[in-house]
Amino acid sequence: DNLNQVYAERKKEVLKIVDLIGCKVTSEQVGMFVWAQIPKTFDHAEKFADHLLEQYRIFVPPGTVFGTEGKNYIRFSLCSDIPVWKEVINRIKS
Repeated sequence: DNLNQVYAERKKEVLKIVDLIGCKVTSEQVGMFVWAQIPKTFDHAEKFADHLLEQYRIFVPPGTVFGTEGKNYIRFSLCSDIPVWKEVINRIKS
């Protein structure tokens, strides 16, 4: 139960990030990862991941690393602690 609470808190922060970068997430996702659909203004997850790295100095793996079905997705791992996610939020907002 405690570990589930930890991941739930991390997921709340990741969902803030997803919103800030213009991605979409389906609500039924569970587990240690959040798959986010990239904005329509990008035609490929690798281009969007490059944009995030160049613009905000954050690395998010493009979904294509995990297979061809990931072309329009990026994946967040919930393994990082809350301070890491808050730093990402600060970078995006700056």
